Amino acid sequence: MGEWRQVRIGDFLHRAKSPVSLRDDEEYRLVTVRMHHKGVTLREKKKGKLIGSNMYRVNAGQFILSGIDARHGAFGVIPEELDGAIVTNDFWYFNVDDTVVSRDFFLWFTSTPLFLDACIKSSEGTTNRRRLQAERFFNFSFNFPGVSEQHRLAERFIAFDKTHSALKDEFEIQTTHFKQLRQAVLQEAVEGKLTVDWRKQHPLVKGDPQHDAAALLTQIKAEKERLVKAGKIRKEKPLSTITDSDKPFELPSGWVWCLGEEIGEYIDPQPSHRTPPESQNGIPYVSMKDVNSVGEINVRSARKVSSAILDEHLERYKISNGDFFIGKIGTIGNPVWLSLPQNYTLSANTVLIKPSQDCMCPRYMFSVFKSDYCLGHMSEVSSEMSYPVFGIKKMRLMPFPLPPRAEQQALVARVDSLMATIDALEAQVTERKEQAQLLMQAVLREAFDGGETV
Repeated sequence: MGEWRQVRIGDFLHRAKSPVSLRDDEEYRLVTVRMHHKGVTLREKKKGKLIGSNMYRVNAGQFILSGIDARHGAFGVIPEELDGAIVTNDFWYFNVDDTVVSRDFFLWFTSTPLFLDACIKSSEGTTNRRRLQAERFFNFSFNFPGVSEQHRLAERFIAFDKTHSALKDEFEIQTTHFKQLRQAVLQEAVEGKLTVDWRKQHPLVKGDPQHDAAALLTQIKAEKERLVKAGKIRKEKPLSTITDSDKPFELPSGWVWCLGEEIGEYIDPQPSHRTPPESQNGIPYVSMKDVNSVGEINVRSARKVSSAILDEHLERYKISNGDFFIGKIGTIGNPVWLSLPQNYTLSANTVLIKPSQDCMCPRYMFSVFKSDYCLGHMSEVSSEMSYPVFGIKKMRLMPFPLPPRAEQQALVARVDSLMATIDALEAQVTERKEQAQLLMQAVLREAFDGGETV
């Protein structure tokens, strides 16, 4: 190993500047640099007459950073496909003097906290107008080995990165498989394939809603009629009947096809479709944008509206235990389980779904809505506007696979068990992915902290 020495940034990064005379009718590629070390990309293409500022041409292989956002990791290398593109004066770009520092070695170095720290400490100004200060930045120094040792280290980094990249690709494949496996579980649930053995032990009992879906459906209809007469729910006009051509797959013995409207209510939480006025001290107005990737509601991100909106709603619009909602504009589907107590209201861009709770297992109905069968149905019936729109009336028409009550509960238990196993396997993969990332960081840190080599 050769001797390590202090090297100033200005000793190996030489700023380039190639002004461009823009032509009105010529199209130019404009470059941007993404923050958090996420690369140099094409921002847009523009005719010269639409570009109002002075522009400068960059070449592939040059190092570039944002004078404003370098402190946020906005730096990288101009890729081959952006050779000859242009940037504004807010971007600094450089030729790397490889007689002082190997370019490959330096590029690996920029992925460490050491270089980011230099950009942060070299930036100055108010919070929203902090910029990189040239004199301070170019005088920042690092402890580097000789060029030959830099080449050796860079080769080691590249070899290790290939292994690391292969691991990342494998982790992504496994993540996709887990997603597919979850959908396979749900699809087998709605087709009755998860409870084949259960049915052998619990055969059809005609007239018993616990073991005969036809009897259960009769019970659900009777209960809905009772609620209509009591004025607790509104009587919906029958929309259709199910024909054989509507049935996407064959159901097990003891199950029946029914319409979505027969086993639950589909409610527009905001019948006026008007967004209520914002209220700083109000309650969260939850929409699909406030739901994360695992279906959890973040009420803190939701806009606030007056709590009086809850009092304005009829009783049927209020959330009960077992209710869930789906998006109906833009992000359709993706059912979200609603938690109690209710300290929020729902956006007009959602559909509130209230299962017939005395007769239905809400968790089974929720599982059906998460399945590929239901998501596919919603995709088919969505409108052909510039963004997807999903109507409540169309949802009421969805053929719904209805098992007996007891089998619904058995299906939920089986789905929960299988999902827990998948979650545990995915957690192991996630842990290994994080360990691989930490190992990559450790290799770089060992190389650059204190002049140690790998």
